[in-house]
Amino acid sequence: MNRTRALLASFFSVHVALLAFGLGFAVLGLPKPASAQSDITDDETVDVTDEFCDPEAGDDCEVESVASILDTTTATEIDTYDATFITPDLLDYGYEAYVEGYLYQDDTLIADGDAYDDGTGAAELDGATAIDLSAGAYAYALETDSYLFDGVDYYSILSTEADATLGPPDITSKSPAYAFVGTSGTLTLGGDSFVNPFGGVSTDIGATHVGGAGSGFTFTGGSVSETSATADYTISLTATTGQWSIGLSWSLGGTFFDGVTNFTVGDPTPSVTSVDPDSLTAGVTTSVTISGSYFGSNPLLTVSGGGATATITSHTDSGAPGGAKIIAKVTVPACAAAGTVTFTVTSEGYNGTGFTPAFAGQSASDTGTATIIAVGGIRPFDIGVRRIYCLTA
Repeated sequence: MNRTRALLASFFSVHVALLAFGLGFAVLGLPKPASAQSDITDDETVDVTDEFCDPEAGDDCEVESVASILDTTTATEIDTYDATFITPDLLDYGYEAYVEGYLYQDDTLIADGDAYDDGTGAAELDGATAIDLSAGAYAYALETDSYLFDGVDYYSILSTEADATLGPPDITSKSPAYAFVGTSGTLTLGGDSFVNPFGGVSTDIGATHVGGAGSGFTFTGGSVSETSATADYTISLTATTGQWSIGLSWSLGGTFFDGVTNFTVGDPTPSVTSVDPDSLTAGVTTSVTISGSYFGSNPLLTVSGGGATATITSHTDSGAPGGAKIIAKVTVPACAAAGTVTFTVTSEGYNGTGFTPAFAGQSASDTGTATIIAVGGIRPFDIGVRRIYCLTA
């Protein structure tokens, strides 16, 4: 009925603007709903001509039931509207409109009421019920029961129901749980109450470093629904490592709602894939190239076995798989027996703050090996001004 829709459209006209992102996150605006908020309404009409009027007389007898949770709702008050409307022909037959309204919070009745016909075929019930969303989100259901009343009896005709989940976003899952510097991917969050059910404002997703100023962690694209949100992320090679807070936010009636979960940005584990050459002659200083991945911007190199020593002469690391290399001068003592030299590469990260593990138990080091070739016989070598003879096998 046009009259009903006009009443609903003019009933409340307050709209809530999107607030600034209060937690200081780097904001990514996800797809926005309509430019203005709107009521959450179930509006249904049933033709009762055959039961209560005379179809042969051309009567138009309809009952309309409206249940509406209004967009003037705030974090401390839920505004509701229940109504029953009947056509003039029903009034002519002596019927009146009657409405009952019931408001439930998580299936518990928190408010109810009723209203009779105002003489025009309309029974309307306004509600303003105190709520408290500070402790979390709740599911609200407004049930409208519409009746015809003949002055004695009530005839149940139609029921409608408007539903809304109101409260802060509740983030219960994230995937992945952590990520490494120098990578990109898609972050998926799961939970509830991720969007303003009245529309009109966007849900924002962003990240801020727990330890204060942070950089290098950005979002692009993405989507959001009531129970999930996704966004593409890029983490630069020199991004600030450690704990980041990932947040979702939207506003309701001037109250800023947000949900937060922690996300770890860490350094990848070094991987040594080759040592070249892989054999070292006793008594000789050799240039050795150690290749692999994720050595970091300032790696440490230690050696063990055969008394060998090593000094890094250069190192590079692009951050890509297979993009790391260390060149070192390695000296094996002349008297070293045949055996193995173990090279341990330890990453100190990429941003100058040391290695940050992304998960518990993650190693900052990896190893590679080379074989010592001993020199047989009696072999002289000089120590200062003395000539020493070393008997080797």
